[in-house]
Amino acid sequence: MIPFGGAKAILFINLKQIVVFLQKKKSICHHNPSIKLLFMSLSEQLLQYIWLHRKYNTGELKTESGEPLQIISPGNWNKNAGPDFLNGKIKVGNTILAGHIEIHIKTSDWIKHGHAGNKHYQNLILHVVYEADIIQHKALPKNVPTLVLKERISRLLLEKYTHLMQHEGDILCADQLDKIKPISWLNWKDRLLVERWQQKTSLFSSWMEENNNDWASTFYSALARNFGLPVNGPAFSAVAKSLPLKILSHYKSKPFELEALLFGQAAMLEQAFKEEYPKELQKKYRFLQQKHHLKPIPPYLWKWSRMRPASFPTLRLAQFSALISRSSHLFSTLLETKTLNDTKTLFKIETTSYWETHYRFDKISSKHNTQLGTNMIHNIIINTICPILAMYDSFDLGGTYLDRAFQWMRALPPENNRLTRKWTKIGQTNTSAWDSQALLHLLKNYCVEKKCLECAIGYQLLRNKR
Repeated sequence: MIPFGGAKAILFINLKQIVVFLQKKKSICHHNPSIKLLFMSLSEQLLQYIWLHRKYNTGELKTESGEPLQIISPGNWNKNAGPDFLNGKIKVGNTILAGHIEIHIKTSDWIKHGHAGNKHYQNLILHVVYEADIIQHKALPKNVPTLVLKERISRLLLEKYTHLMQHEGDILCADQLDKIKPISWLNWKDRLLVERWQQKTSLFSSWMEENNNDWASTFYSALARNFGLPVNGPAFSAVAKSLPLKILSHYKSKPFELEALLFGQAAMLEQAFKEEYPKELQKKYRFLQQKHHLKPIPPYLWKWSRMRPASFPTLRLAQFSALISRSSHLFSTLLETKTLNDTKTLFKIETTSYWETHYRFDKISSKHNTQLGTNMIHNIIINTICPILAMYDSFDLGGTYLDRAFQWMRALPPENNRLTRKWTKIGQTNTSAWDSQALLHLLKNYCVEKKCLECAIGYQLLRNKR
């Protein structure tokens, strides 16, 4: 039996020992990068970032074998297959070497990644690793020096990166945005918007090739896809592809024929109708179909579920038909339009009277407005007109179309949806379409993909000294 007082003393001593042990463990983890990294999201991409921006102690560099090393140029970051950095330049001892540089977390990753014997790695001048876990192996690159960065990388930088990677939610830096200066956001948003336009116009460029560099036909294809919005955009694109603008141009002054062609190619005139108007459209289409050797798109491409009547593809096709009927040389007119208000006026169109009391064929509804709504017009300017103006600017070097696109984006109201609200919830400015488009691109292409190292905001946070 141990006296009560003795047991209490032993318990006190044990608690004291536990506290001392935990303090030592914390100190060891705090000062030893190898232990600390157990809790970090170390990746090759981070090492590549560190290498490119020289975020390591560059003083008195030596190769693993002890030779003096100088990094003259880290090379160009290669995002494709092959070595991580191309055309680097180093000095080993008194010898200057030019060639490629490969980055790995461990030396043995060279073997794991199957680089041995790969001809793309023949011109290698340096192997950079965080940790050297093997020194000699027949599969390692021969006569290629190795640089170990383990003791040269700031613990603070690793901790910041780990904090980003471990943050919950889509926006990894949500709790750190107060550290970013407004000017950094301004420059980054401009670049993000251009990136978004480049992404959109990659599709436009493929249409340009199909249309033999005809801008009017490409604009027609882009507009058609926009009228379908995300849900029916592919179906609208299919209709436009099946019905070239050069055919429609023959019927610009004939609204009835235009509707017959568009609805017929959309495979919406194939059933038996009760009302006279769709019957007449069907009859006219059969004649025009034979005349122009047309084939309708598959009807299953159209989506109708969970859609408001004002967005039904039938009404959108009627509105698209009205736009083509009303507009002569729409693309050249757009290029000459200098103001945002005048551009909006181009899309103030009305359909044929049938659609004032219908959203679908053979189904009468209460009378309604068939004009394009303000939100839809804004959507077209944001997603089609401004991107194609930016694209045309690179074609017509003497123009100011890119500046015009930027001005209009800053003048248009912001988009308000589930994704943009994620930004406003954390206090990020979203007061124009310029803001919302940039933030949408940032979220989808950087935040969700955890590409903090390629993001100007992530770069700013990592380089901050606090």
